[in-house]
Amino acid sequence: MSALTAGAQGFVTHRAKVAKQQSEIQAKKAATRGQSVAPERQRGYFFVNCEQGADAQQVARQLKANGAEVRMVKGDLILLDAPYSKLDTLASTKGVWKIDVGPKVGRRTDISRKVTQAGDVINGTGGKLPQAYTGKGVIVGVIDDGFDATHPMFKDKDGNLRIKAVYEPGNSNFGGDSVRIGEWTLTGSVYTKTEDILDTTKVKNTYGSHGTHCVAIAAGSTSDVKALSGQPIGGMAPEADIIFCRAGGDGDYYKWAQNNGYDANAYLIAESLEYLAYEATKQQKPLVVSMSLNSHDGWHDGTSNMAYLL
Repeated sequence: MSALTAGAQGFVTHRAKVAKQQSEIQAKKAATRGQSVAPERQRGYFFVNCEQGADAQQVARQLKANGAEVRMVKGDLILLDAPYSKLDTLASTKGVWKIDVGPKVGRRTDISRKVTQAGDVINGTGGKLPQAYTGKGVIVGVIDDGFDATHPMFKDKDGNLRIKAVYEPGNSNFGGDSVRIGEWTLTGSVYTKTEDILDTTKVKNTYGSHGTHCVAIAAGSTSDVKALSGQPIGGMAPEADIIFCRAGGDGDYYKWAQNNGYDANAYLIAESLEYLAYEATKQQKPLVVSMSLNSHDGWHDGTSNMAYLL
């Protein structure tokens, strides 16, 4: 009954409350080591759902006025980061229905060129295909980690780089251009010039090689090298434009997340999706997004915030 009489105030989910508690615990542990963590530095990444009929852009502006850093607005969903101390104030903002954190995600994929008949699609040899489909004129966006922009798989037959942008959300040290969509600015930054993308002092993603592997599968250039099957080694869309988005922040971000017991990967993935959709719309090109990521966290009925964004 008390909940019903609370009026229009939104609520903070149990998972968001747990994230706040974990942040407070980590701050207390830091204090025992003589390290002081100011309340404004105890921050989290949040998904905010608006009430039905509310103007999400107006709600976002009010959330910003109440101390949040708004990153994007998609339909009735707002992504923002803010101090945990502001959660109750944000939840009481007019038009807010719910504040939640993202699910935990990880890398899971197994793609087979043979089973998907990719060779027939690329060569135009399928029984009902009117032509070859090589990805030309299409953007392939890959959200992953461990990416080598200098790999020969990402150059066309004339040696030109097919990677058109590298975006790293959550990376405050990346050094590229900021990404502003409408009146909101995403975290991190982006490089779009070939000379910057190929400069390994700027774009040096050394977190393994999983991203290189997955981009090569999705859009690697077809080479003269043959695989054991006799098919040329290459990706599903060897002539597509490539945009790479990192599936996590920089070292400082991961240190911060570990210290706060927090996983914001879903939030950063959502920002990558927003950037990719923005670029595809601006360039008027079809977009395919590849993520070898999944989650067993939360409801499995298509109503989650991540399912909504997808």
